[in-house]
Parts: sequence; structure tokens; C-alpha cells
Amino acid sequence: MPHRSRCSTPSIGVSWIWFFGLSLAGHLMGVFAAGANLQRWLIRASAVIMWGVALQLLFALLSA
Repeated sequence: MPHRSRCSTPSIGVSWIWFFGLSLAGHLMGVFAAGANLQRWLIRASAVIMWGVALQLLFALLSA
């Protein structure tokens, strides 16, 4: 049982660091991306990435 706590404690710490890093990055993007054109571009780029990942997962599922 002690082995689990040794592995989970760093994982929780890394998750918190990642969460705060993402929130800081989101805040900075909001400050820098005040223009509507940049925000639209970011939304479209995000959508393309999500669709790409979804298609990749679908192809992996169908080929398995």
C-alpha cells in the first residue's frame, strides 16, 4: 500500500502545476487575444485539432 502513495503524490502535484499553468496561459491568451480576429482564429484552430484527434481515435478504434 505505501507504493501507491509514493506514486500518487507526485501525480497529484504535477496535475495541480499543470492546472495552474493552463489557467495562467488562458489568462495571458485572453489579455493578448483581445482582438476578435485572433480569438476567432484560436477557436477555429482548436476545433480543427479536436476533430483531428477524434478522427485519429476513430481510425485507431476501427483498425483494432
